[in-house]
Amino acid sequence: MKLKQIRLTSYRNIRNMELNFVPGVQVITGENAQGKTNILEAVFLTSTMRAFRTGKENMLIRYGEQSAVIETVFEKSGREQTLRIELFDKESKKVWLDGRRLQKTRDAIGLFQSVLFTPDHLMMIKGAPGERREFLDMTLCAQSPSYTEDLLQYSKALKNRNRLLKFEDEALLATLPVWDELLAKYGSRIAFARQQYIEQLTEVAAKEYAAISSDREKMKIVYVSPLTKENLTKEQYYTAILQALEKNKESDLENQSTGVGVHKDDFLTLLAGKSAKFYASQGQIRSCVLAIKMAEAALLEKNSGHKPVILLDDILSELDPGRQEYILNNTPENQCIVTACEPDKLKEICADCIWIEGGEKKDVSSSGR
Repeated sequence: MKLKQIRLTSYRNIRNMELNFVPGVQVITGENAQGKTNILEAVFLTSTMRAFRTGKENMLIRYGEQSAVIETVFEKSGREQTLRIELFDKESKKVWLDGRRLQKTRDAIGLFQSVLFTPDHLMMIKGAPGERREFLDMTLCAQSPSYTEDLLQYSKALKNRNRLLKFEDEALLATLPVWDELLAKYGSRIAFARQQYIEQLTEVAAKEYAAISSDREKMKIVYVSPLTKENLTKEQYYTAILQALEKNKESDLENQSTGVGVHKDDFLTLLAGKSAKFYASQGQIRSCVLAIKMAEAALLEKNSGHKPVILLDDILSELDPGRQEYILNNTPENQCIVTACEPDKLKEICADCIWIEGGEKKDVSSSGR
């Protein structure tokens, strides 16, 4: 998998920009708040159809404009493909693959594959469960169209059930079992897929962490479901969700919200058997997140057969030289796109930097570097 070119129009602070990327490591540099991360965000959006910094697509459009365009040219299995995304202020985005309009946006998820590492991912350990579920969902959606569909249907059923809980009409409330069945149907598939992925992830991430930390302590990732402490089959998850919804019915009616289900699941990172969230140092947390992201890239390659493009946003500010060296030296065959305010540290691996200033590409010579 290689990203060859990206063309941006009215995206964030970028009016018009065309960038060509080299194989290996490509550095995008410039001062803070000039647009470097905007470029990585647009690349990652091409993979997931979602922006990693906002859930509102109209915020991606340049101020004063009504639409924005992201067009990427990438090579996959020796074939060049073009993916075009149009974002609109007051309507849903539209996507084209090689000039053909895709009827469903989700059909574009995973066509171009990338793995993102940003300083915000450090909250994967310290942050709220929702941030970890977001990581799981975005990762699994990029690998599985069926997971994307299950997640969409679960979200619709959850929204409808929560709306129903706000009514006091007995006839309407009598339809609750219909939504319970849908939550169990799609939730069991989601929980089982997450459980399987965590099992794969912990195996690979543990090896990565051992290499990063010189095997000082053992790392383990555990899937946490309020429904069970054991690994279950899809059928067992289906039954467990139905039983939990029935048991929690009165509480849900009182709170007017669904209090149980896979929308409450989480995963824990353990070091030497203790929760990294509460006991790990900042350095250990960085190593855990780095190990998880490296494992994510390895599993994406294993499951898809393609080496994903690695996107590294401002890693120099968060990783010490040893961890920087590790991630760059252990993805030698992956294309890596790196943003950095201090490009001098990366000159040995990338002589040709892209300089960004005020949302525009500048000649490095004119930047004073």
